[in-house]
Amino acid sequence: MFSVKLNAPVLLRKQLPVIAKALHVDEKVLEDFMTVSAFYGVKDGKGTIVPIKKTDTIVYIDYKAYDSCYFVVDAILQYAKDIDTSVTLPVITEIELGTDVFKKFSPVQLSDIMFLTRRLKDGNERVTKLAELNAPDILLANERALLCKNVESLEDNEHTPKPDRNIDGHVCASLHDIGYSILDGWLNKNDSAFESDGKNNFGYDPDKLAALVKKAIGTRTQEQFSQTSHLGRVYVNRLANGKTQSQPTEVTLKKIAKATDAVTENELRQACGYEPLPGEDVVESKKRIETVDDYTWIRENVNYFLEFLKAQIPMALPLYNLVILENQYMSIHKDGYDLFGIHRCSAPVEYSEDGTVANVIYPVTFDWTNFQRGIRLSAAVGLLGHYSKNNELYITDYITDVDVLYKYAPFLHKPIDKVGENFKDSGVDIKDFPVFYYTINLKKAFTAKHVLEKMEKFLNSLVKVRVDALGFYTDNLSDETFIKFLKKHKKVMTNEYADSEIKDFYENVVVRHGDIEDFFAENSDYNSKAAIVAYVIQNEAPDDTPRRLVDGFTFDDDDKKERPCVAASKREIETWQKEHPGNGFDLKVFSDTLKKYADELGLAFGDIYYYLDVEDDKADEMGVRV
Repeated sequence: MFSVKLNAPVLLRKQLPVIAKALHVDEKVLEDFMTVSAFYGVKDGKGTIVPIKKTDTIVYIDYKAYDSCYFVVDAILQYAKDIDTSVTLPVITEIELGTDVFKKFSPVQLSDIMFLTRRLKDGNERVTKLAELNAPDILLANERALLCKNVESLEDNEHTPKPDRNIDGHVCASLHDIGYSILDGWLNKNDSAFESDGKNNFGYDPDKLAALVKKAIGTRTQEQFSQTSHLGRVYVNRLANGKTQSQPTEVTLKKIAKATDAVTENELRQACGYEPLPGEDVVESKKRIETVDDYTWIRENVNYFLEFLKAQIPMALPLYNLVILENQYMSIHKDGYDLFGIHRCSAPVEYSEDGTVANVIYPVTFDWTNFQRGIRLSAAVGLLGHYSKNNELYITDYITDVDVLYKYAPFLHKPIDKVGENFKDSGVDIKDFPVFYYTINLKKAFTAKHVLEKMEKFLNSLVKVRVDALGFYTDNLSDETFIKFLKKHKKVMTNEYADSEIKDFYENVVVRHGDIEDFFAENSDYNSKAAIVAYVIQNEAPDDTPRRLVDGFTFDDDDKKERPCVAASKREIETWQKEHPGNGFDLKVFSDTLKKYADELGLAFGDIYYYLDVEDDKADEMGVRV
């Protein structure tokens, strides 16, 4: 039901007294290691307990003074080894919870447990990522300490120093509440023989979900709803009739919620056994604010972004550029009327405020432009973090305080001063505000008429061209071979950089054995086997392969003469070569790369063609007019 191999050894607080007794040491020594209040340094075979001053703004560790430095549980293990090699520490390296455990929880408790296990899994992955990316030792140590804390919460949340609470304020249930322990199993062995009540162990109720889906569809046809929600028509029908026995993914529920005002994402999540989203339901709010006044729209968008930052930070990967954050946000908050961007106010600068170990602040603004309202909204935030040994920036926290932003971001002085003038007469100092934002009224907003005129002009300019290409047709690709292909290329479809729709497709089709055609959405970039295969190639092919040249093409069902294909336009290849002279591009290597994928799928590779509707002035660049 839940299984995770921990990427760092874990000890629980209740284990420390026994360990301290076995080692004949003060328990506080072990507690200091666990809370990163000290580390264990070894020099010339001699170990030393080194205190870490948490009051320091910047944590400096003199690594040159030691041959090796050990933190958290690693520090306890090395310390114990140096004291008494005969003592074996009962560290936790793996957690496995069976079906019998989950059956014992009530629906409310189950929601808590799902939250705790998910957080534990995410934190476990972060430990490995930070280690692989050579993050600062103090940052990695804090992450390992947090992993121990997360295991502690899952074990017995109520009795931790600071219990985790759910959205409604109650202390989250944990294994202790049902008489189970990660260390000892069932405290009452009779509890393991718990019989199921016939309901889905995850709390998934197909009938309840069906009722909500029907409510979401409303007066629309199922086909209309499938187009709006980007879900397959057959799949929508199955959801609406309670015929899906597999628990739908969270991405699927998000798609349903975005396509309706009638139900909220949290209502759908409850019907499917997922824990509720923190705070006000984002989808519900987003739908609502499309019709509210401008003032509410502005405040809601600011809150969206702050909630997003709260969920994403600290970041497990370096912030190579702001596009990473921008794309993450847009994958969650997409609005047909909005343009969104994150822009830096300055390069990262040294930071020295109390209350954090960050030593760098990166001032940025995030901006929305809503053409329907004619508003441009800008809000400011300071991203806080460390530079690693490899000079990579890790974001560990953020601030929005106007006073601090004013101090570290001279670029913001003018807008802050300008907004502050409006509050002078009331005796309010804007520098006391928790967040800074301002708006600009756009003089030229896009009207519906203007949009329609532009669309009509665009459609009238289209001509059909035949595109000669290198590639392979996919209309004869069997489901069995396609599934094997997906499994082989799982990593590129499920990693943290993968598109959310691709992750959802893999989860539903491969993991949950859903019907493939159910998850080809009409209004999606991934509406066919060809599109999925092209995504794999684009994100997996060698660096010397111009990946943007490869694409998957799908055509309307009624256009039987055109075959779906994965292809690279010959003219685009020629253009790319001209624009990148001396880049070492080898057409044979490129062709061989595509052929390897075709061979894997059992499909013929070679010269193919497809048809496109393109603007008249670009037709000759793309292909031959027909």
